[in-house]
Amino acid sequence: MYYYYYYYYCYYYYYCYYYCYYCYYYYYCYYYCYYYCYYYYYYYYYYYYYYYYYYYYYYYYYYYYYGPGVCSEILLIKKSGPGPATHFKIQGLAGSPQKIAPRKYSGSAEGLTC
Repeated sequence: MYYYYYYYYCYYYYYCYYYCYYCYYYYYCYYYCYYYCYYYYYYYYYYYYYYYYYYYYYYYYYYYYYGPGVCSEILLIKKSGPGPATHFKIQGLAGSPQKIAPRKYSGSAEGLTC
């Protein structure tokens, strides 16, 4: 169990990319391409252990907007020690993108799966 506090810097982006995939279904084959565009907010914030100050750890919070009324959030969780994020959690949200107010969280990153 550890405790962390965070605050964020918010950046707004618009991004498009060309996405293609190729799929076989029995004797039917298709190739599908489309432009995939989204908006996202990027939050960058810190947390620290409740009993020590050792390092800074990093969390990355992405808030995606895909289109009319469809949103998803992806939380990449970095566990203790240096290195990249090792877990992530995906949750669908309805409505338009909004700013998330700073929160305090206490708990463990264990149990989340990639």
